[in-house]
Amino acid sequence: MPLDEKMSSPEVMAPLSVTMVGTGTGDGTVPKGTVGETGRHLPNIVVNVVSPLTALAVRFISVFLVTLFGLIGGAGAGMEQLAGIDISAVLTMSLLPAGVDFLKNLVTIFGKLESKYPLLTGNV
Repeated sequence: MPLDEKMSSPEVMAPLSVTMVGTGTGDGTVPKGTVGETGRHLPNIVVNVVSPLTALAVRFISVFLVTLFGLIGGAGAGMEQLAGIDISAVLTMSLLPAGVDFLKNLVTIFGKLESKYPLLTGNV
């Protein structure tokens, strides 16, 4: 059997999508949809840039929903246990972890913006 018949053609790997938080200025450091060519046997990287407000909103909603469903699921798997749950109390309890995570994300994102604009904060 010839060598050509034994070797298969290399698979084309699907591109890997990476989302990053932009600075909100639109200065074009990394344009949305940039494709990083990684090589023949590695997937290419496609960059998706989102605004800081979008990133904060998505993270807040994610933590809120995970906490909400965790609290409802923790009440019991059967419908008879869910009948006695005060949904307003569960919603309020879900807001606390989401709020703490929101504040943590604010510190993270604005810390990165502070390093970009050091003179605005007096950090020279």
